[in-house]
Amino acid sequence: MKYRSPSARVMSIALLLALSVLIFLPLFAIFRKVFAGDDGLTFDVIRELLEIPGLGEAFVNTVVITLASALLSTVIGLVLAVAATMIPAGRVMRRLLAFIPLVPLTIPALVGALGWVFLLAPTSGWLNIGLRALVGSDAASGPISVYSRLGVVLVTSLYVVPFVFTIMDSSLRRVNSETLEAMLICGSRSTSMLARTVTGVLKPALMASVTLALVQASSLFSVALILQVDVLPTFIYTQATAIGRSDLAAAAAIPLIVMALALSAGQLWLLRRSDRFATVTGKGSAGKEVSLGRFLNGLFKGVGLVYLVLTGILPLGAIFVVSLLPFWKPRFAASDLSFDNYRSLMSNIQVQNGLRNSLTIGIVCAIGAVAITLLVVVFAERLRDPFGRAAFGVANLPLGIPYVVLGLGFLIAFIEPPIVLYGTLSLLIVAYLVAFLPLSIRNIGPVVQQIGPELEEAALVSGARWGTAVGRITLPLAAPGIAASLVLLFIIIFREFPIASFVATPGTKVVSLALLDAYTNGVLPGAAAIAIVISVVSAVGITTSVLLGGRVRLRRSRRAGVVAPTPAAAAEVVRTV
Repeated sequence: MKYRSPSARVMSIALLLALSVLIFLPLFAIFRKVFAGDDGLTFDVIRELLEIPGLGEAFVNTVVITLASALLSTVIGLVLAVAATMIPAGRVMRRLLAFIPLVPLTIPALVGALGWVFLLAPTSGWLNIGLRALVGSDAASGPISVYSRLGVVLVTSLYVVPFVFTIMDSSLRRVNSETLEAMLICGSRSTSMLARTVTGVLKPALMASVTLALVQASSLFSVALILQVDVLPTFIYTQATAIGRSDLAAAAAIPLIVMALALSAGQLWLLRRSDRFATVTGKGSAGKEVSLGRFLNGLFKGVGLVYLVLTGILPLGAIFVVSLLPFWKPRFAASDLSFDNYRSLMSNIQVQNGLRNSLTIGIVCAIGAVAITLLVVVFAERLRDPFGRAAFGVANLPLGIPYVVLGLGFLIAFIEPPIVLYGTLSLLIVAYLVAFLPLSIRNIGPVVQQIGPELEEAALVSGARWGTAVGRITLPLAAPGIAASLVLLFIIIFREFPIASFVATPGTKVVSLALLDAYTNGVLPGAAAIAIVISVVSAVGITTSVLLGGRVRLRRSRRAGVVAPTPAAAAEVVRTV
């Protein structure tokens, strides 16, 4: 509906201005910190940055890790998507294969990386100890070191896979089953049919998956930090927090900004281009099973089970065991296990403050982000206000910006006059609102769009104001989706790490920083106990969000007559850590 209201126009303009300031100010602060000198434009900071010895290694590591992680995660994500949608399987196995790629949503990458430290540390890692015993080696360390470029690639890939899976799973479910049947009737082998489908019909989606994997692999910060490998995000973090050179950190962030925006633009272009391929007709492929042969069928299912072990069972199991020990050691007895570390958390002031701050910020930001999202979506989609549509576009801009860059930008923008928010919870709240507003829009926007405008139009014709029509009609119908988004946003913000690592102070630390402090101070059982608490809260929240969101997806699927794909927005959870 197109409805002209002076109050709505004023609110949409105010919303556009507020969002523009909050989103562009941190980016402007970064460029100003680098190029603005006392006498005007200067390149002194760039020249100083290029003279730092460790920059070249960090840049090379970033490129290698990003490319390798994107390639590996794309292969794994594609295999998991095929296994979840096409491979013949029973009902239980089918549901398991669809669930497995979403396991990293419940386990933050920060926690996963910590688990792999306990497993593959060169000397004390339990898997390394087992491997040395298996081959009868007397070596004191090895054979695998997680503190390496290879270790970062492997762990990063595991947490980028959900991004690839959501795109490929959705695309495979939309492929017209008549296309698959025609290939088989014409004599194509199942493997040939799959290859032609992926490289032909699904080529745009595959390219979009690779592009998105590149964006996310370059943005994952906590894995490289925990595994002690220098990449550009960790270089930026060290310069800004440990050394206090925010100008050098800002200069190092510029390549990340340019690369992320370019890759995000390429991904959007590819996704729009994919609409040219007619893959959806009245006959869907949700129930179409295609056997690739006994060996490949088993292999694809096996990859899914191995992925579950690598992302969930092994790292979480190691963390839980360490959390029960008085200290991390290669060998232990059952008598060493206790819940003393969990009892210590209850009396640890730093952990208590972190939990309190995380809960407070999570609740406030989730409610605030949903409220802003509803205004943006209503102005843009329901009232079709031009300023509302502009606000919609501006609000989605942070989607392609690494959270490390956003955290640095907010640090620089609000640490000095005229607006000083550094050291307050307000800065974390504002930064989180900006960072996670795109995710809120991607969750709530489709829910509102699924509600036909006829009821609202009837209310307006009957004399109701636009706010009344939206409040009494749209919001109640969208309530399950809004509730799911609230829970999801709360969990994301509760466990967020990259932004907090820049803008939090000792008085405003959150629970993820308490975990990092325990790890860096060598209190590994304490860090493991905090990691388990974060994972449990995340798992409960994600499960609640999925159950609430499932009502909305079920309603959509019944209305459309097809199986609704898993929303890609859910995979954004991985990016926050």
